[in-house]
Amino acid sequence: MNFRVFFCFVVLLTVVACKQQVESQSESASVAVDSLDMRIESDADLASKRNAALLLVDYVKLDGDKYVLDISEDEASELGVSPENYRYQLGEINKTNELIAQMKANGDSIELPDIQTLMRGAK
Repeated sequence: MNFRVFFCFVVLLTVVACKQQVESQSESASVAVDSLDMRIESDADLASKRNAALLLVDYVKLDGDKYVLDISEDEASELGVSPENYRYQLGEINKTNELIAQMKANGDSIELPDIQTLMRGAK
């Protein structure tokens, strides 16, 4: 159970979106170019969110039965995290906390890992 919560948390912070786009061979060249532009933009957005997650993971703290982001939007901005990415990561942490609350409401016994302890062990 502990691994499941940790895995969900890591996935939520580091993997933000993955879309599959299938193009039929009958599509015109302009549609293919537009699709390529969208994919490049999506890849850049994904990289930006991933970098924000890597910068902010040092500020994720365990507070009782939930995780908190212990850095303000302004402080995160000084680290190079855009306001949009800050809010996105904060939203992902909130989703994780909602999942934790649902699991507890279902009677699941869970032990939440302290992210900072895990990070120190990984270094």
